[in-house]
Amino acid sequence: MENDPLAILLEQILPDSIDKQDIIRDSLEAIQELANKAAEMIATEPGLLDLYQWLAKTKQYPLLVRGGLPVRDPLRLIDLANQAALVLVRHGQYDEVAKLSNAISKNPLLIYDAARLYQLGRPSDLENLAKRHNIAPWVLTYIAAMTVSALARGLTTLLETRGTSLEPIGNKCPVCGAQLIEKRCPICGKEWI
Repeated sequence: MENDPLAILLEQILPDSIDKQDIIRDSLEAIQELANKAAEMIATEPGLLDLYQWLAKTKQYPLLVRGGLPVRDPLRLIDLANQAALVLVRHGQYDEVAKLSNAISKNPLLIYDAARLYQLGRPSDLENLAKRHNIAPWVLTYIAAMTVSALARGLTTLLETRGTSLEPIGNKCPVCGAQLIEKRCPICGKEWI
């Protein structure tokens, strides 16, 4: 958790008007639990891990671009998002989380769409999605970042457990395609040597 480059991403996402450091600290504490939950979710999807192993074996990187987000039922991402939203609630962002919950109840695929846009590096589309649903863009971006990070960390752990060999693509993560920060991925948290 110490020196996790996810902190750098969250610093950029969170607005200056809130206490960033406390939210970042709590987010870094929460990400491992989220990653464990994501790993359990991925592992219970028949054949899904086999797909990512095949993609890795054939070096079709980044895995989350080639294979998509590792879920067969996009609605399962709502659980990860709700858990990530609890960090914001603990820091007084009740109104923002209420808007998010309202938007999810109207569009259950919102979290999947946001996570996919975040993972594909389309911030302006993610911002437009947030505005269309009356959500502060930073809130939806935070939730998407935490969701994608949990999925990437969970998938990386499962692949490593199976002995799957992964190699960085230049200075980018083979799992999610993120630019490495000091040889470490800010999304999956893995250090690539």
